[in-house]
Amino acid sequence: MSDTQTSQDLHLLNTKDAAAFLGTHFRTLENWRVNGVGPSYFKLGRSVRYGKAELESWVKSNSRHHSGAAAAA
Repeated sequence: MSDTQTSQDLHLLNTKDAAAFLGTHFRTLENWRVNGVGPSYFKLGRSVRYGKAELESWVKSNSRHHSGAAAAA
């Protein structure tokens, strides 16, 4: 992030909004944080925030292609 970017440029989401964006429950994100998995996040004092671009990137990086034929081989 450059010094000229602001939090508005980051599109920061709280845990509940990030969970809604991902289509999961906010407790799932909390569990992922505790277990060291899931998307990266920012800790701002006692608040946790997720960058929307980071969430989008995390979703794309976790895409899987499954082929039944390859799995059977």
